[in-house]
Amino acid sequence: MEGFSPYFEPKSFISHMGEIRRLNPKPGMKFGSARLQTMVPDVYVRPGPDGGWHVELNSDTLPRVLVNQTYYAELSKTIRKDGDKSYFTTFIDDVTRKAWVYLTRTKDCVFTIFTKWLAMVENLTIRKLKSLRSDKWGRV
Repeated sequence: MEGFSPYFEPKSFISHMGEIRRLNPKPGMKFGSARLQTMVPDVYVRPGPDGGWHVELNSDTLPRVLVNQTYYAELSKTIRKDGDKSYFTTFIDDVTRKAWVYLTRTKDCVFTIFTKWLAMVENLTIRKLKSLRSDKWGRV
């Protein structure tokens, strides 16, 4: 090979070491110095005792359901009588995992609840709803 010497040349080595020392050990820092945020897993998967897998939901990432206490108290006065049926409608944002729960006496007011909820969310976020999924009136 041309230019290759099997012998150690101290002057050449020292000049190469100086060049290496002048290099930036973290060249990516000039493009962005923000610290990376660690991702929180939705589930934990561990080997099970029987050779299978144990899957556990991370409770820190599950949506928190908050019910407006004033609304609940008012609804409780009328719904919680013997013989009354109570229904609930939930709207869940898949991105933020925020959930809205509406308690009702009858199913026929769900569309009214939806239109009011949609107006509220679009006003708060200044965005339009792009997709909607339904469980097709599933029951628990």
